[in-house]
Amino acid sequence: MGVCASIQFKFAGVKKMYLTINKEHVIDRVGERFEKTFSNPYQCLRFLADKLKESRLVEVYNKTPAYGSAIVYFENIQGFYMMTMGTKYNRDEIMLMTVLYRDFNDRSYNGKARKVRCKPTDYCFVLPEDASKPLICGPDKRVFIIGDDMGKERFA
Repeated sequence: MGVCASIQFKFAGVKKMYLTINKEHVIDRVGERFEKTFSNPYQCLRFLADKLKESRLVEVYNKTPAYGSAIVYFENIQGFYMMTMGTKYNRDEIMLMTVLYRDFNDRSYNGKARKVRCKPTDYCFVLPEDASKPLICGPDKRVFIIGDDMGKERFA
């Protein structure tokens, strides 16, 4: 299946980029996770893009190389955006792969909070709910399960 929908927006409030969804299931998942109903994919993209306008996210663009996989956890919505930063056609395009929801206060999963597994090549970020706190670059062990130390030197 080709591109489902794409919109232009200002990533981190400063960088003009495109946000693209190329899988129908992403729209369904966003609707379920955020209890929203979208009449078309563009409404869904505008909703998702609003979360990506936060100025602290500029580090995601700066630290994730072209075609790199970024996973951003938003504390205020208890959700993850899994994205590819750039495509072979356009470096300034974000391909949103999926959206996940995790309630880290819910310990019903074998007595543990459900973390998201990431690969050593993923660039992981946490956007704190408190706007006065900076973006956390690197895998935060509260929300990510990693296969190895993931090379924290990339975020130094």
